[in-house]
Amino acid sequence: VPSQLDIQPLRGRHSFGRSSSSNGVVVRLPVFVILVFLVASHLKPWSKSDNQERLDPFNGFLLLPNLDKVFDLGYITFGATGKIWISTELEDTEPLGIHDRLQARLELQHQGYLEYHRDIVFKP
Repeated sequence: VPSQLDIQPLRGRHSFGRSSSSNGVVVRLPVFVILVFLVASHLKPWSKSDNQERLDPFNGFLLLPNLDKVFDLGYITFGATGKIWISTELEDTEPLGIHDRLQARLELQHQGYLEYHRDIVFKP
């Protein structure tokens, strides 16, 4: 199971979740991952974002579906340093490929959106 997530911002996108291979948030894992398997995930949910935030390239990651689902539901988030936070409500994380060694490499521009995710979405 990979332990380093290199998260890069979405750039030049007109539709969140499309054209991910060259312009998208790329979660680089130290194993081969086909981009078609990745899911665009907003840090601050679409329903809570204004139009600018919805299309901001730093309001998203491309994640594997298992990570996307638990992130969207608030069972994981990332601290300011990129270290994964795992909810105490999520009991068995290993089958999901989630462990406390996961680390995201973040840009400064992710921080506001991740702060929202930690404060509002995350279930400590």
